Amino acid sequence: MHCGNNPESWVRGSATLDKESGILSMMVELETDSVLAGPKGRVTASISDAAHNLLYRVTSDEIGIGGKPPGQVVIKNFNSTIAIPLGISRVANSLYLDAECTGSINRLFNVDVVSVSRSFAVFASNFREQSIGSPSARSLVSAAFSKAATVSQPGTPEYTANLRMDTLGSNGVRAAGNAAPSAGPTSLDDDPRYRTNFSNQTRLWGGDQVAPGTFPDVVAITGNQKICTGVVIGPQAVLTAAHCYCEGVTQTVYFGDTVLHATTTVGVSGGNAMIQCKPNLQLQGGDVAVLRTNAQLTIPPRAFSSSALIDSATFGRVVGFGVGMNPVIDPAGIKRMVDVPMASVDCAGSAKTPNGPVPDPSYYHCASGRELVAGAESLDKDACNGDSGGPLYILSQDGSLYLAATTSRATGTPGMRPCGDGGIYVRSDGAILKWIQSQGIQVFVGPSK
Repeated sequence: MHCGNNPESWVRGSATLDKESGILSMMVELETDSVLAGPKGRVTASISDAAHNLLYRVTSDEIGIGGKPPGQVVIKNFNSTIAIPLGISRVANSLYLDAECTGSINRLFNVDVVSVSRSFAVFASNFREQSIGSPSARSLVSAAFSKAATVSQPGTPEYTANLRMDTLGSNGVRAAGNAAPSAGPTSLDDDPRYRTNFSNQTRLWGGDQVAPGTFPDVVAITGNQKICTGVVIGPQAVLTAAHCYCEGVTQTVYFGDTVLHATTTVGVSGGNAMIQCKPNLQLQGGDVAVLRTNAQLTIPPRAFSSSALIDSATFGRVVGFGVGMNPVIDPAGIKRMVDVPMASVDCAGSAKTPNGPVPDPSYYHCASGRELVAGAESLDKDACNGDSGGPLYILSQDGSLYLAATTSRATGTPGMRPCGDGGIYVRSDGAILKWIQSQGIQVFVGPSK
């Protein structure tokens, strides 16, 4: 890619994929012919299968150089490697590389001629992570939409109530001691925010095991005979819930699709929680913690959602190693995903109740501006025990899933169950992001849409 004549500069790239090991090697080459300025740019590698389906995309961070010393043209190479899931690398058929000029750096004599090779960070997006659920889940939701439309117009409380009840499936059984749900509207169905999101047919909320090799950044964490979930956010950093950290879930990190058949494990060398564990754990202050691994991680860190992307979200995708609806046949230790509708993206609005509007912090027991609420009463598509600390992703227009929040706890609304009636998630922007950065972790924040 020729970046122009002012300065005279170029951005080039190359990449090779070892299909057996899954190692993708990338190089960014920058060239300048100016003593006053140099190019700035990035490269993107796209991997497709034999049918030309896009499987995986990797983008380098932005790299730049200033002007060269007097004399000949200067070419400088930057190199990095990333581990691609083996299930993808072994079916890869083509590799396409795109170079992009993103600007220039106006600095005199800025080329380090001694060290001409530097490493750079890369960010991956797996297109199979955008799976819309299993055939059974799609069939269930399609039937629910059809039936709900015979009751009332989309967007009405009656339509939403019937849609919600008909997505329960065979596992839609409430815990003992709770009243059986009716098909009539509840206060949640009267909330226009929830009705709009839940009636959106562009997303499905059927829970499924993840496709093999997807969400490689989602890990299981064990310790003190308990299990939690985490997400890789740095070369030796895993983000999880503070209450997991405080309960001693700080021993081993598992990579892969299951704990029992983990592809690899690493130990935890230390960590820190945003809130104090003792004397009283106040989760609303920031239920997040960072664990440090005792080995360098090859899994690329997940990029973070921008505040604007979170604020505009209607659905989130939750991934974790927690138990399913039936703990006997769906035990913890298996990586699963589920889509949940947003009830409140910032815990700053009001929920409509028979007694009038109630502020979200009082209705859900969430922290305004720091947490979001997703899921719904009786939906039975939810995070559960073992999912704490795991990610909630949001899909952007660029086709990537970005980390928007981490799983904290069930809603505090009276009468709600610990699992199945919606949950509270800690947003990954604002004060939370600043705290993560204060731990010496550099994160990439994605687009606004």
